[in-house]
Amino acid sequence: IMILDHFGFDISALVATLGVGSLAFALAARSFLEDTIAGFLIMIDKPFGVGDRIQLPQTVMGEYGDWGDVAEIGVRSTRVRSVDGVLLTVPNSRLINEVVVNFSHSESPNLRVRVRIGVEPQLENVKRSVEEIERIAFDDPDIAREPRAPEVVIREIQEYDVLVELRFYVDDARKMRRTKSRITENILAAFEEKGIRIATPRQLVQLVPADGDDARSHYSAERKSSET
Repeated sequence: IMILDHFGFDISALVATLGVGSLAFALAARSFLEDTIAGFLIMIDKPFGVGDRIQLPQTVMGEYGDWGDVAEIGVRSTRVRSVDGVLLTVPNSRLINEVVVNFSHSESPNLRVRVRIGVEPQLENVKRSVEEIERIAFDDPDIAREPRAPEVVIREIQEYDVLVELRFYVDDARKMRRTKSRITENILAAFEEKGIRIATPRQLVQLVPADGDDARSHYSAERKSSET
């Protein structure tokens, strides 16, 4: 650059270009080093391995679901196959800097299914629903008995409904989504067969009569209508 300047060349544009290029190179090198160091830490610490089902980082969750199966662990990135079959390439720095849940290393993944049950015409509706949910859970072959058997609890009581929650474990983390979907479907089918009513949204509308002249004109209009 000094030689070019000596011979009268305008080096301001060249210096500016080299400055921007150096900054871009520095940022790219930083990202490369962060991902590479994170890759070595994953290989040493082994928070997960190939075939494990993990919960994806918050910055990756969304369109492709919340979890997936580790397909390959590389130096810079890890490939995870989502439950929809999409192969995601996740930078290793994200897997190191965020909390990643490894369902395969858990004794048994814990799942929950919640249903709102109507309390009308009587509370017997809630009792029957709890019994049906318990039966479905204990009959399912993929629901584990350890570390704890499935249980149904009443989470909250409101004016028109009760929130019932089924808590259960599965033996294989790869069956989490399929088991939860099947349990939900079986509950809906059993409720329809047994006539158990699921709570539906309600809206109370209160009609307030008009006062003064408006009330008298309203009464007069109703009277004329009834006379005709």
